[in-house]
Amino acid sequence: MDFPSAQVEQLNFGDRERQTMGNENVYDRARLSYYGRFNYNYNEKYLIEFNWRVDGSYVFPEDGRFGFFPGVSAGWRISEENFLKITFPLSIT
Repeated sequence: MDFPSAQVEQLNFGDRERQTMGNENVYDRARLSYYGRFNYNYNEKYLIEFNWRVDGSYVFPEDGRFGFFPGVSAGWRISEENFLKITFPLSIT
């Protein structure tokens, strides 16, 4: 009772003197995540990145509570290739 906002219905946001546990809209929600990234660059020309995330949620079934979500990206800095390096003769007069 006596919540400062109708948007928040959690027990600890109401009046401390009249807190009750009769609200069926309160849920026990938990998530656990692990994530990481590995980068490699060769000669400032060839780039690769591998990233991953492992998410665990109460929403998933107990026998498959965690999901693995990988990602890979690669890059090539073509501007660093010798065939694109053009040198112009400089003349200073």
